[in-house]
Formats: sequence, structure tokens, C-alpha cells
Amino acid sequence: GLWGLVKAVNLETREEVWTRRQVAPPASGHLTTDSGLLFRGTVDRWFQAIDQDSGEILWQQRLDNSPSSYPITYRVDGKQYVAVATNSGSYHANGMERIAGITNPPSGASLWVFALPD
Repeated sequence: GLWGLVKAVNLETREEVWTRRQVAPPASGHLTTDSGLLFRGTVDRWFQAIDQDSGEILWQQRLDNSPSSYPITYRVDGKQYVAVATNSGSYHANGMERIAGITNPPSGASLWVFALPD
């Protein structure tokens, strides 16, 4: 991965805990949860849940377009959800079209919502 990078750093020791590299840079902010998950979206249309302790990708979903919002989390009747919006022609994707897998699909705006496991 030449463009995408996320690192976990121990703030007390200032030592790097783990690094995750991939081809595409982030397209959204990063969201952490009390349950130890880090959610992020990438320019090549992946939305990922990463283990905060190890950096391992626990789950990922290819979206219809590059994320164009910060992910959010919320609860309804005790069930936790994470949501992110995508939009056609995102600012991030427009400048990255030369990287494999990064295109501007001809889709409009979408809201993706995922339920977290209990």
C-alpha cells in the first residue's frame, strides 16, 4: 500500500502499536467504539471494521461509491448500528482515478447502515 495508512500509537509511551497499509487512502474520518472497533472508509470504496488492539480487519464491505461522510454510530432498542454516506463524484475519488479499483461509479448518494453483532 502506497497511499493508505492508519497507525495505532500508545499515547503514554508514544510507541507505535500497529500499522495497516493499503492501496487507497482514507475517504472518511475514523470512528472508534467502546467495544474496540475502528471504522473507516477508503477511496477504493471499502468500509472496514478494524480491531483497535491488533489492526486486523475484522469485516469489510465494498460500497457503491467512496464514503463522503464521517461514520456515525447509534443505538435503537439496545441494538448498535454504524452508518456512512456515499456520493457520486466524491472529492477524494476524483483525484485518485489512476489507482486500480478506484473509479467514480455512476450512482447517486446512498446511506449505508450496518448492525453490529450483539
